[in-house]
Amino acid sequence: MMMVMVVVEMLLVLVDVVVVVMVSMMVLVMVMIAVMMVMYVMVVVMMVLLVFVMVVVMVVVRVVTAVVMVVMVVVIVITVVVMLVVVIVA
Repeated sequence: MMMVMVVVEMLLVLVDVVVVVMVSMMVLVMVMIAVMMVMYVMVVVMMVLLVFVMVVVMVVVRVVTAVVMVVMVVVIVITVVVMLVVVIVA
């Protein structure tokens, strides 16, 4: 009778250990999935940020080129006007 009790106890302990291991494995898998999701989200956010930065850079370059063109046109107009005034005065 004692032997049977000991065997039952051993089996119960074994079942407990198996359950604990299973639960811990499940938790590990869940943590791994969560980490993977976080990494994926981070990568997506990085990609979006990269695209956003590229668009901003493009817009800034366009604006700068437009400003430079306007400044050049203004300078040319001013020089032409100055030359005309000089010619008229002279």
